[in-house]
Amino acid sequence: MKKIFIEKHDFMRRIAIKEDDKLIDCFIEEEDSEPKVGQIYNGIVKSIVPAIKCAFIDIGDDRNCYMYLDKKFNNTEIKKGQYLIVEVLKERVGSKEAKVTNAFSIPGRLIAIETYHKRIEISKKIEDKAFISNAKKQVLKPEDVGIILRTNSKNASFEEINEEVDKLYKIYKDIIRKSGYLLKPGLLYGDLGIIDKVLRDFVDNSYDKIVTDDEEDFKYILNFLKEYNYEIPLELYIEERSIFEFYDIEKEIKNLISDKIYLNCGGYIVIDKTEAMHVIDVNSGKNISSKSIEKTVFETNKEAADEIGRQIRLRGISGIIVVDFIDMSNPEYKALILSILRDNFKDDKCKTVVYEFSELNLVQIARRRRGKSIDEYLEEDCYLCSGRGKVYKFSYMKALIKDEVNKLGTTTSNRELYIEVNNRYKNKVEDSMGDFVKDINALNYTVYINFKEDMKDIRVKFLTQNKEIETLGKFKVYG
Repeated sequence: MKKIFIEKHDFMRRIAIKEDDKLIDCFIEEEDSEPKVGQIYNGIVKSIVPAIKCAFIDIGDDRNCYMYLDKKFNNTEIKKGQYLIVEVLKERVGSKEAKVTNAFSIPGRLIAIETYHKRIEISKKIEDKAFISNAKKQVLKPEDVGIILRTNSKNASFEEINEEVDKLYKIYKDIIRKSGYLLKPGLLYGDLGIIDKVLRDFVDNSYDKIVTDDEEDFKYILNFLKEYNYEIPLELYIEERSIFEFYDIEKEIKNLISDKIYLNCGGYIVIDKTEAMHVIDVNSGKNISSKSIEKTVFETNKEAADEIGRQIRLRGISGIIVVDFIDMSNPEYKALILSILRDNFKDDKCKTVVYEFSELNLVQIARRRRGKSIDEYLEEDCYLCSGRGKVYKFSYMKALIKDEVNKLGTTTSNRELYIEVNNRYKNKVEDSMGDFVKDINALNYTVYINFKEDMKDIRVKFLTQNKEIETLGKFKVYG
C-alpha cells in the first residue's frame, strides 16, 4: 500500500511517501523567501568572473546567485547589466549561493519544455522503439522550444501529451511576456514547490491515499486529481496532533539525522559528512549469524547496500558519496552488491551513477544535487562549539515540543507543563518567551523549562504531583 502524507507548518512543508508502512521518500521545503529549485526569475548580470567561468546574477534576493558560463547554453557572450531569464538549479546552502541557469525548463507530468535546444528528446528510461518512433512524428512541438518526453509519457496517449505541450507552452510564452515589461529582478514563475514535484513525479493510480492538513493544499491536490482522472482518496486531516506525529513518521524523520543506522543482521552503517563529500562506513557489529567469515561479510554488505540506497534518497544526500564496504574478494559478491545499490536508484528522480569497486574496495556514488539535504532543514551549527556540533534548528525544536503538547494535552486536565531542552536554546527562548510559549501552543498552561547540558532531543510532560511541582518550581518561566 502506498500513501502520501503532506504536513504544513508555519516554517516548512513536509511530504512523506510510505509503501507498506515503510518510509521510502521524504521531501522538506522551508516556507521562506529564499529562491527555490525550479523557480524562474528575471535576473540582471551584476558581474562576470572569467577566471572561474561564472556570472553573478541579481534575481531580487538579498544575495546574488551564480551561473556557469558554457557555450552549450549560449551564455558566454553575456554582458554586465544584461537582463536574463534564469531558473534556480540549486538552493542556497550555508555560505554557498544559489545556482541558476539561463537554460530554463518548465516541467509537466508527461513532458518538459526545454529552452536550450529545439529538438524532441525522449527519456532514456523509455526503451520502446515503436513509441519513440511514433513520438517524433505525432508530438506537436512549437518551433521555438525543445521538448523532452518524460518517463510517464509512455503510458499516455499522444493526444494527452499534445494537450500538455499546449499547456506548458502557454506558461512559457507568459514568462517571456512578463520578462519583457518587468524592468527589475524578480520572480516570473513558481509553482507550489515540493507539492507540485511530488504530484508531477510520483502520483498515479497505484496510490491508496493522500492525506494533508492544509485546506489550500487540499483544494490544489483535489483539482490535480480531477484534471488527470486519478481515483485516489484524498483526506483533510483536522486533528490537533500533527500528521507526522499521528502516523509515527516523526520518529523516522528524527532517525534520518542520526549518523549511525543499525541493520537487522546486527551490523550497522555510519554516515559522515565532510566539506567535500559524504563517507559511509559499513561495520559487521554484532553480526555473528554465520560460521563462515566470508558469508557474514557478504550478508552484512548486502543488507547495508540496500539500506544505503534508501538512506541516500530519504536524506537527500548528493554530490560525491564514498562507501567503504567490508572487504570482499569474491567478484560475484561484489557484482551483487553493486546490483542492489543500482536497483535502489532505478526510480530516483535525481541522476545517480554507481561506480565499480575500486582497488581499495570502495564504491563511489555520484548523485546530482537539486535541493537541500534533510539535515540542512532540521539541524544547525551549534554556536557554543563553533559549529563543530549540530543541534535541531530552533524552529524544528519548537515544532517537536508543540506536537508533544498537543498530544499530551488531550490525555490530561493538568495545567503544569514541564519541558527539558538543550541549554544551547536558552538565550533564544528567554529573548522572546511570550512568542516561544505561543509557538508551542502553551498559552493556557504554567510552563517550566529546564535547560540541560548535552541533551540532543526534547522531553515534555505534565506535572501531576504537588511535591513534583514544588521541586521543579525554580524552572517556572510562564504562567
